[in-house]
Amino acid sequence: MKKKLQQLALTVIGSLLFFHARTQISIQTQSITIQDHRNPFVKPETLVTEGNVFVRAIASKASCVVDEPILVTYKFYTRLDGQSKVSEMPTFTGCSVQEMTTNDIESAEEEYNGKKFKTIIIRKVQLYPLHVGDIVLGSASVESSFSVYTKGSSMDDIRNGKAQLGTKTIVSTSQPVTIHVNGFPEKNKPAAFDGAVGNFFIKATVNKHNDTANENNTLQILIEGEGCFQTINCPIVQWPAGIEHFEAKATETVDKFTFPSAGTKVFDIPFVAKQPGKFVIPAISFCFYNMATQQYQTVTAENLELDVAAALPNKIDTSKISGNITNYKYIWFVPAIALIVGVSLLFKYKSKKPSVQQLINNADQMIEQEAIKQVELEATREKTNEEKLNLLLLSENDSSFYSDAKLLIRQLLAKETATHKINSLQQLQKQCNEALYANNRTVTKDDVFRQLEDLVKEA
Repeated sequence: MKKKLQQLALTVIGSLLFFHARTQISIQTQSITIQDHRNPFVKPETLVTEGNVFVRAIASKASCVVDEPILVTYKFYTRLDGQSKVSEMPTFTGCSVQEMTTNDIESAEEEYNGKKFKTIIIRKVQLYPLHVGDIVLGSASVESSFSVYTKGSSMDDIRNGKAQLGTKTIVSTSQPVTIHVNGFPEKNKPAAFDGAVGNFFIKATVNKHNDTANENNTLQILIEGEGCFQTINCPIVQWPAGIEHFEAKATETVDKFTFPSAGTKVFDIPFVAKQPGKFVIPAISFCFYNMATQQYQTVTAENLELDVAAALPNKIDTSKISGNITNYKYIWFVPAIALIVGVSLLFKYKSKKPSVQQLINNADQMIEQEAIKQVELEATREKTNEEKLNLLLLSENDSSFYSDAKLLIRQLLAKETATHKINSLQQLQKQCNEALYANNRTVTKDDVFRQLEDLVKEA
């Protein structure tokens, strides 16, 4: 009879564990603390089991394609009072990581396997796999301490206050999660596809539909939707003859706390109509892999019409600004300054007679001012692909090199029309992404430089 009463008491205590819990949760430097305001609810040691305290890693899907966003949530579950802290945070290899954890996390109630638990989010991330294959996500661990009656305490000891108290510590670790990453299907794959994943639409506008020759204008391409914005490159524009365009500037506004990330990416492309007339910028297309339908999709903006009037009189010839600037063209500075110094010396005795040192200082100042003007003029000139390639050799570190290489690749892609070159550039861009985000350098910097050098020479 006594044994049955003990079992009944243990069952009652177990059923009250969750409902008697009154906890306070706080986040401090990547750790959690769950602490009772009153005396800890003391329980028999046998009730502190893995079924009452555990950590789960929850992925939004087990299979995806490269750069498809995956939501991964690490959550701590408990039905017991006690103190808990994160002892190990998960790590991620082979993925680009977008953090979604905030400092405003609170506890919540959740039913799991027919039982009610208090839960707290340890970490929440959006992952973008960078290569084909299986990716194993890291585990998170939480260390929990509970006050318990020591093993062997009888119900009489508990009722009479004679039972001894001890501390039970449990380390709960989430099970590893494997995500299988597939390559993009080759069937019906458009030639213009360059790796964008999500669901998007496109819109294109020009700053001035009624333009004037040799005046600055801007083509703006807006891509809006949800998915991976990191891999969205500027769509290729088929510029009509008579229009000179320049390097695109990209800006993005993305809500990184939604899943999938939602927002816009905008490309502003400056251009100049070199002659009067009517121009049509053909419809601009953008191709992506729709992660909802698991099919390729192409969206297209409308044609853009331009009515360009004749250039206004006394316009500056921009071809002279962008022409070859060498020291040879400015050798006349030397005799000109010498002449100025000579004239100054001539009037030396007819005026206040400035000192020779003052004249030299004035000449030095004039030379410096002219040099500054030429440096500023040189800065406005658009660099050639060869010059951009040479600048890669000045990169301070590996990260700067691969980032600068990706920028040059995107610029080459924006103007390239040959399919085999587009494929080569896209493959090189993928290798740069792996070097930047996955530390998986299948090619060295020298290899990247040589391949880019070959592609630039062919252009």
